[in-house]
Amino acid sequence: MDIELDGKCVIHKTFGKGSVLSFDGHYLEVDFSDACKKCKFQFPSCFYGYLRLEDDEMKKVIEPVVERWKEENEIDRKEELKLKHQKTMQEIEERRQEAERKKHRAALRNAEHKFIQNNPTREKDQQDG
Repeated sequence: MDIELDGKCVIHKTFGKGSVLSFDGHYLEVDFSDACKKCKFQFPSCFYGYLRLEDDEMKKVIEPVVERWKEENEIDRKEELKLKHQKTMQEIEERRQEAERKKHRAALRNAEHKFIQNNPTREKDQQDG
């Protein structure tokens, strides 16, 4: 499939609007004149998260290529694994924090107990009071 991207307008999350200077089938070079920057992007992965086309007709041409690339590289599966990993790490961190709280409460109880043992008159005063 021959895709003609030269001169097409793209939008980048950080650099804003840009124009495709050249496309060789594997890389596209984009000029972001407002940001005074030229960048080279790998095709088609650049259209998954970095760039988007302004031209609706060209979007329709690019979408199946990007979807095929995602399938070939198991991108959706990797995203699922990444989310699962983040959730697991969050659960581990919550358990760690709870263990720290329990440890802190135990240390406070221990300190209270030692204080009471070392100050028996105070405890006796409270019982008499």
